[in-house]
Formats: sequence, C-alpha cells, structure tokens
Amino acid sequence: MNKLIILVILMLIMSFQLLAEPVLLPDLEITGNSSIRSFLYKKHVLPDSTFIINDSLSTFIPNVGWITEAEPKVQELVRNGVVSASVNSSNQIYLDASLYNTGSLTELIKYNMQFEYPELDQVFFDNHLYIELPNNSVITDRFSTTYHVSKLDAHRLQYYALDFYLRTSEFPFKSFSYANLQTTLGLSYFSQNNIIDQKNSFAPRFKHKGRITNDAFEIDNTLLFTDMNPGLYADIYAFELFKYPILDITHWGMMMDSQRILPTIRFNYEYIPDYNKSLQISNTPTLVINDKEDLARKYRWYAFVSNPRYIKKPLNLEIEYSVLTAKPLLGLWDRFVVFAYSSMAYDIALPLTSYNNTVPLIGFNDQFSNSVGLNAGYIQLGGMKISQEIRTNLSYVTNRDMIRAPYTPLFQFDTELTGKYHSISYKANLTQEYDILDHNQKHINEVVDISFAAQYNIAKSTTIQASLRNLLNTKNYVFKGLPAEGIRLEFGINHIF
Repeated sequence: MNKLIILVILMLIMSFQLLAEPVLLPDLEITGNSSIRSFLYKKHVLPDSTFIINDSLSTFIPNVGWITEAEPKVQELVRNGVVSASVNSSNQIYLDASLYNTGSLTELIKYNMQFEYPELDQVFFDNHLYIELPNNSVITDRFSTTYHVSKLDAHRLQYYALDFYLRTSEFPFKSFSYANLQTTLGLSYFSQNNIIDQKNSFAPRFKHKGRITNDAFEIDNTLLFTDMNPGLYADIYAFELFKYPILDITHWGMMMDSQRILPTIRFNYEYIPDYNKSLQISNTPTLVINDKEDLARKYRWYAFVSNPRYIKKPLNLEIEYSVLTAKPLLGLWDRFVVFAYSSMAYDIALPLTSYNNTVPLIGFNDQFSNSVGLNAGYIQLGGMKISQEIRTNLSYVTNRDMIRAPYTPLFQFDTELTGKYHSISYKANLTQEYDILDHNQKHINEVVDISFAAQYNIAKSTTIQASLRNLLNTKNYVFKGLPAEGIRLEFGINHIF
C-alpha cells in the first residue's frame, strides 16, 4: 500500500508539469523534417549540448536478455559473416548465422534455427533460410519452415512457406513516381491436428509495398493477401497543406481488411523548452501481418478457434516528458521521464478461454491498453548505473464486456543495475508484478524476481554471454507443455569472422 501511495503522489507531481502551459519566447526557431517537428528555444541551448535519449526498461518481464553496450560493432568488424549460438536449461537451442558476399551469385545468406524439447514427449523445431541476390538482380528467395509435434496432448502442427521477392527502385508515370517497390509472392502449407481442430490447407501469400509521389503529396501503401484474407494500409502526406507547423508533418490514411475499415493519423511532435527538457508526442498506426507462421511459433501449444487476422492499430499514442537535472536530485537522481502510452488494437490474438481447463483457446479480439509511469536514473556508484521504473497498466478487451486483458500486470516495478569491469559487462534486474489475471480471469501469484546477465569479450570479434533468469522462481509456466518461464540458466557465444 505504501508503494501505491508513493506511486500516485509521483504521478500527480509530474502530471502538473505536463499540464503547465509553456510560454513562447520571441526568438522561436522551428526545425524539423518529414518525420519529426521540433520547437527549440535558442537562448536556452548551450553550445555543444546534446539531449540524452532515455533508455526505458524492457516491459517483457522477467527477461534480462543480453547486454548490448559491449557487443562488437558489426558494421566495422564484419568480413564474412556472424554466427551466434545459445543453449539454456529449459532444453532450448538457438542458432543464427549470416554470410556476406559469399560469391558472385549471392549477396547475403541468413539462417536461424530454434529447437526445443521441454519434455521428452514434446519437440518443437523452427528454421528459416533467407538468400539475397546481388543488387543487379531483381529476384530473391526465402524458404522457411515451422515444425512442431506434441505427443502428450495429441497436438501436431506443421507450417511450410516459400516466398519469392521482386524489387524495383522506381517506376515513373507522367507527373507521378512510384518508388521503393517491394513485392512478395509465395505459397504456404498449414497442418493442424489436435484435440481441438483438424485442418490442412494451402494458401497464397502476397505482399506489396510502394510509395506514390508527385509535387503535392506522397502515399505510402502496403497491400497484403495471406490466407485468403486481403489487407491494405495507406499513409497519405500532403505537402504544404497546413499553415501550422504541428500539422505540417501530419499524415492521414486508412487501414482495412476483410473485417473492418479504420481511419488513421500519424504524427511525431517534439517540444524542447530548454536544453534539459523535452516533451514528445507521437502516434504511429501499424498493420501487422498476424499469419499462421507467427501464431504457430508463439502459440504452438494452444488451439485456434478461427483463422488468423491482421492486427490493426490505428491508435498507438506515446507521450514522454523528460527532465535532466544539472545537479543530481539528493545527490543521486539526474534524470526523470514521465510517460503515457495508449493503443487500440483490433483482432489481436488473446487466450481468453480454455478447452477442458487445460488448453487455452486463442481467439481474435479487440484490446484497449494504457500505461502510465515514471522512469528515473541514473545513480553513479563507482561506474555502476541504476534505473528505476514504476508503471501501471490498464488493458481491457473491448468486445468481451471490457474484461481485463490476460497476463498483463496492473502494477510493475522494475529496477535495473548495469556496469562494466575491465572486459566484462554485467546487468541485474529486480522485477515486481502485481495483480495479474490469467485467461480464465483468475488471479495468479505476483512476481518478485531477480535476474542476472554478463558478457565477456574474449577477443576483438568474439564474445561469450551467460544469464541466470528468475532466480527466485516466482514466475512459472501455467500450463503443462508451455515453455518454462521459471529459473533459467543460459549460455551463448557471438563470433564475427
């Protein structure tokens, strides 16, 4: 309760700062480009000052992940390719390999593989191969497969896909120009045979992206056709249509599929009243291909109640207010970021019911999500940095009588410590999640857990990594057969050759 009271007080204090109306100075300078508009007061900007972008903590908890700040720069060190491999205590094996300029016939070859056997009678195998031809070619191809067998629950799931890519740089027509053309043609095979459903189907795959421009406007468009379900997203930007700077970079558009048509608006607005303060407001609509390949990989132990649909997000609003203090508050905190995120997603895959109280049923529903929080840091302690984030999440399924979205904690407290000792980079996370509901709207145990990760550069182009996640084992898998989320020990290696 004390934590909740402190959280509410902090939110109120920072909300008053957000509501305060800024006073415009006479020497206002307007800068920006087609993707962002910034207002900057010249008299408050110090020479050579740079604004520090906040590095908010990950919301996928608990998951330490690999440390990135000490990794080799691929652009500088790559000669032939990159190989990464890892294995963990949950019987999962990962392999990623990329080869560059391997010959006159290929420009890039990428391969990644995932193999899991959480129990002796369950196996999951997933692999992808991507081949890209030189720039003077117009065709590239990719072959990808997803394969899963679960003997325990009589689940059998297979997915195969073959895609061909066509690329053209520009196609002029009178006063119009059609550029950045990318077209994908393919065929997929999906087989599901379990206690819920049995189906086998072939489906065409088509995706086209391009940009139509002339002297007055530009239209980014994406046309999708997967699993017999068409989808379209168009983003329209008219040049010099508005006299106000904040509207001058506003894009209007629409997204649609066989389910619905939705209007969209996209913008990115940044207001900088001082060199150490920034207010940024943006909305980025998205249309996600939620095809069977992705669902089979993410929900391979689940059962589907309908065919995949496109995830449509016309509302994807982000508001962030950042303050950097010249003198750390109380000698410790030197950065505060207040954030608020809102999104409206249509036809998102959610487990809301279960079959025989064992296997979650995946349906496609509409979800309205809001997150409000505070991120503060860093504390400098002998080269170590600490960042603290407090967040509250309000997510509801709008087409199911506004019930709470499953597996979304109402309150989150994330503490992160990072540091470096010689060639070793390390990171530790303390995670707290409270008030969580499962897919049957039943409360599950709160999460209070600790995770560690470390990375060591054994050579200029080789690093080894290790992590110990969920040391207190408070976040376990809920259903028999799901990949374990309890204590996990993982080792990996990354080599550039």
